[in-house]
Amino acid sequence: MLAVLYVAGAVFGQQALDCYSSRKVNKPGRKALWDGYEVSVGLTPKSSEDPGEACTIAIYDRAGHVVFRTTGFGAAFDEDGTGMDFDGDGRPEVVLKADTGGGNRFCWSEHVISLWPKPHELVEIPELGRVHFEEDRQGRTVIWATRPPPSGAGELGFGHGPFAQRVLRFSEGRLRDVTPEFCSEILSYANQR
Repeated sequence: MLAVLYVAGAVFGQQALDCYSSRKVNKPGRKALWDGYEVSVGLTPKSSEDPGEACTIAIYDRAGHVVFRTTGFGAAFDEDGTGMDFDGDGRPEVVLKADTGGGNRFCWSEHVISLWPKPHELVEIPELGRVHFEEDRQGRTVIWATRPPPSGAGELGFGHGPFAQRVLRFSEGRLRDVTPEFCSEILSYANQR
């Protein structure tokens, strides 16, 4: 019984791997990935000078070299998206987030990084609304991204008003819009409201 409580405490007591310029205390953090890679997050040396570049998140190879880095007002490791196979090559990807808007909740970007055959960014997805990842019926990773309408098309203010749901998936080496395949799911969700 004590062992179960200890394990649960260790799992639930883990601190998220993130950094926010507006937070008084940001402890640097590291997490091992796979194949000797590691992700690290913390404050930049410029954190007191420029809040927009206060936080950094990076992926290091086994030799300690940075293979990808991004900075922003905030930075976070996306535990839910990391480990999914976005490009269909049978290998997991890493997902990092950066706040490029100074603390505005709709100014984050999701960076999907492939570590094979050499580290490279597959895609940067602006978070103009909610973004989440899941597997479709065939086990392929899809990206659900809520998008606002074109400027002036019925906006009620930043973050309010009508939004459109898009579904994206990698196919033939490119990110493609596959929303029509998910219309019934989108409409059934809309009808539940």
